[in-house]
Amino acid sequence: EALVKERFKNVRSILINVGQKLQEAVERISAKENHINKDFEHLGVDFREKDKNFNEIQGRYNELSQSVAELTGELTKKSEAVDQVKREMTERNDRITDTSPLNRISSSLSQLRKEMTAMELRIGVVSQTLLQRNAS
Repeated sequence: EALVKERFKNVRSILINVGQKLQEAVERISAKENHINKDFEHLGVDFREKDKNFNEIQGRYNELSQSVAELTGELTKKSEAVDQVKREMTERNDRITDTSPLNRISSSLSQLRKEMTAMELRIGVVSQTLLQRNAS
């Protein structure tokens, strides 16, 4: 027991000394921490403001991105509708400008005129022949 008391005194003085040094170190660290916090407090405020602004801008960007996506979808639908109308107009125009039926009618009319001329010639020949027979 005497040995423990003697060693305890030595250890106790060492522990007290270590405790005091630790206390001083903690106080120095706390003072430096307070000093650093004070020096950089304005940076923290600036950061929080910029972070808030960033979040607002990010939210607005997300809203606008969604709006752009919706408008792009509408544009695609309307472009497809316009393309469909263009195709229909082209088809109608092709049907309207298709002159093959008119060409066939024109060639048929020409053929009829030729046939009418030939018939008139035959009628004339037959009439002349009849007139000559009646006259004789």
